[in-house]
Amino acid sequence: MGQNEFWIPATFDNRIENMGKQNSYVWLGAGWAQATVSPYKIYKSYTTQGGIKSPALFYSSRKRFSPSKKNSVMTVMDIAPTILDLADANYPRVSKGTISLTGRSALDFLTNKTNNIHGNQPIGWELYGNRALIKGNHKLVLTWPPEGTGRWELYDIQSDPAEAEDISLDYPDLTKELINDWIIYANENGVAIFERDIGYGRYP
Repeated sequence: MGQNEFWIPATFDNRIENMGKQNSYVWLGAGWAQATVSPYKIYKSYTTQGGIKSPALFYSSRKRFSPSKKNSVMTVMDIAPTILDLADANYPRVSKGTISLTGRSALDFLTNKTNNIHGNQPIGWELYGNRALIKGNHKLVLTWPPEGTGRWELYDIQSDPAEAEDISLDYPDLTKELINDWIIYANENGVAIFERDIGYGRYP
């Protein structure tokens, strides 16, 4: 929580009757933030499931897909390709001044033509020095102390979505494969590498 537990009540009027007004600052706090993502691990600003997993709602006025509850890894990079697909539009040809799309359309997933969006494509993250990569049903995570161990951990997020059982020692080859995938992701995207947690309000 850092200094927020002192700064917020000293700076804002958070009485119930004042909540939502200009001089209020309504927040959950670290304890409640973690409670709201239960049973997932940790919370916002981390690369664990509690920090990156959230619901997404899709609605089609043309009834292109029926109401249902579905589960798949999706990122913000997939939104633009999905909208283009729904609009039956093409992304401008990559040339000087344009950047190629890195996401994938979710339309086939939404219309039940496939059971996931990314298949076995590795998807990497880095946030405040903490790292993660999802590939298929497996997720590789490195969370620095005090919240984590500071070493790579491997989880089967299909059977263990709460990231409770580290299986990296049981699957050393798979762990090495995903570490290499993360290094490729970091190099391709110019990720700054930190050897500690640098999250705001958390570092000394």
